Amino acid sequence: IYYMIESNGIDFWMKSGEEADLFDSVEYIDNPEYTVWLEEQQEKLDQIVYGDVNGDGEWDVFDIAVIGSYILEMRELDETTFETADINGDGEVDVFDIAVLGSYILGNREEVPQRDKVIDMTGAPPEKLPVYHWLDYAHAIEQSAREVGVNQITAAGRILQEHGSALSALISGTRSFTLENGQVIDGGYYNYYNIGAFGNTRDAIYENGLREAYYGGWNTRYKSLSGGVKKYFTSFISRGQTTLYSQKFMLDATSDRLYWGQYMQNLTAPYYEAIRLYEAYRTCGITDSDLTFIIPVIHDMPAETVYPSKDGNPNYKMAYIWAVNRADVISGEKSMEEIIAGNFLSGFTTDKLYYDITVPYDCEQLHLFTAAYAPTSTITLFNDYEEDPGPLDICTGSSSTYYLLAQGMNTITVTCRAENGDERVYTLTVTREEPPEEETEENDETPEGSSDETSEELS
Repeated sequence: IYYMIESNGIDFWMKSGEEADLFDSVEYIDNPEYTVWLEEQQEKLDQIVYGDVNGDGEWDVFDIAVIGSYILEMRELDETTFETADINGDGEVDVFDIAVLGSYILGNREEVPQRDKVIDMTGAPPEKLPVYHWLDYAHAIEQSAREVGVNQITAAGRILQEHGSALSALISGTRSFTLENGQVIDGGYYNYYNIGAFGNTRDAIYENGLREAYYGGWNTRYKSLSGGVKKYFTSFISRGQTTLYSQKFMLDATSDRLYWGQYMQNLTAPYYEAIRLYEAYRTCGITDSDLTFIIPVIHDMPAETVYPSKDGNPNYKMAYIWAVNRADVISGEKSMEEIIAGNFLSGFTTDKLYYDITVPYDCEQLHLFTAAYAPTSTITLFNDYEEDPGPLDICTGSSSTYYLLAQGMNTITVTCRAENGDERVYTLTVTREEPPEEETEENDETPEGSSDETSEELS
């Protein structure tokens, strides 16, 4: 996708002339063919005198003769002659029309009645011809941004940041979506600036973004470009968020949008958009232009940088959960490395929340070693064992505790809570196997008087 060309006398780095499928507007111009046709039809009507079928300027028996020969199928009538012969206007040429002429000839009426003449518009060419105006992306973005006073390079960079160079679902025009009332819209809408495109899943983002386009009436590419940049201006630039940084991190304490007023969810968006803007200015040779930089100065920052956890989570995730046989822990016969090697939860990953574990019958107690990514996070372990219900352990950062296992299915939950209150719950379903059959037979005691011998005597 290419954007923009020649604004303020500068040829921008983004090419034009490609992807020229942006509908801009339509105007209607007079159609000369329609005017000529209309004049011709009017001229034909002006020539018609109802009843003067032979066109000699008289109403007489010769006109009756023409009509009679037509009725007797002795001749054909052209369109104009047929219209002239249809004196009563019923759409037919018949004896009733002859009766009107005869009545005049016999002196029973002063003249042959003339009815209103109306042009038949069937087959008429259009009065006005539509002229469609099309723009390539370059001119479309330049024009729509200039209309509201937005920097054209910024507008193009924002679209590239939101969609890249691919035709995403929000600008393909082919993706269907569902309105809140259940109505399904079968495509035809575009959202180039991703206005209102938010959600926890990709589908939710597409649905919300396309609903925004629907309510904005963005059913052409140009309407989306124009409507999107207007909303970008009114929602952010006109409200003081004039920089890429402030559109992500709103730190103006005087604003009612302090902290929460963000354009995008992507933390790195200002960084990459700034790089793209610089490349555009450099390529155009305008880096020496007068530029104003608005740099926020933040006071009372910590002396050392506090980094987020390894995978960027908000510290509500567990770094690891190890589940081992407690007998190995308390026996003193195995090293810690050997104990961990027997971990029943070897498939643990920080983003997987549900686990099924099967342990042997002789594992009467399950020992859990747990640690959160953040040492300040709270870990709560909970079991459903009926003889020992309730939290097993509540600790900060990490824990080491054990869980009494009932025969069959047991459930353990490990909840990691960040300081901001966000929580993530990991659920372990632990199945303790049944005892071996031979052990069951050895433990079975035969009641007195129920031996096989006694049974035989009874029988």
